[in-house]
Amino acid sequence: MALNYAFKDSILLDLENMENKSIEDASLVIRNGFVNFFSAMNEEKNYIQDSDNMLDIAEASIKRFADSQYKTNTYLEPYEIEHIKKALIDYVNNHEKSGSFKNEIIEDLTAFQKQILTNHKERITELTKEKGIFEKQLRILECNKNQLIMERLSQIVWPYDAKTKEYDQKTAQLQAKIQQYASKIENLKGMRPAANERDILLYTLHLKEKFADK
Repeated sequence: MALNYAFKDSILLDLENMENKSIEDASLVIRNGFVNFFSAMNEEKNYIQDSDNMLDIAEASIKRFADSQYKTNTYLEPYEIEHIKKALIDYVNNHEKSGSFKNEIIEDLTAFQKQILTNHKERITELTKEKGIFEKQLRILECNKNQLIMERLSQIVWPYDAKTKEYDQKTAQLQAKIQQYASKIENLKGMRPAANERDILLYTLHLKEKFADK
């Protein structure tokens, strides 16, 4: 619609500037205007085709890599995104303007790669902090138990009873939690960073929202 209005305004302006010109000259202006209009329409069509193709390449490639047959569940690794970017780089544009669109998608995919790596590090940091909370609770618990035992010994009282047994039970529970977190952290450190199914879905929706109408 914007292109139609621009075409009409351009023709009217050219005709207004043609004072005392012949009908043949006016006809030439109109004919040239139509040539330029359809050329612009064809350029716009090529750009739309390019942008649609590149968006399709990105979305289809994400799905193909995430659901590869060798995988037991859906995930996407940063090096796989590098292959997707390469496919976009190799795409031959039909329109000069499409190069800017291509660069924007590639930059967005690069940001997604970085976010995957950041999320992996943040998850390890989060688990380490949670493990540290339980370790602190364990130290306090052991300190309180030792203090209770020392007080009873100073009073020549048998130090072990239901209270110390309760301390031991809580200590065992905390030690088990700490070991669970330690195992989670080690497992996560041993895994390569990857986007899970939810991350992939959210990113695919992001791509459509950001680039579908560009």
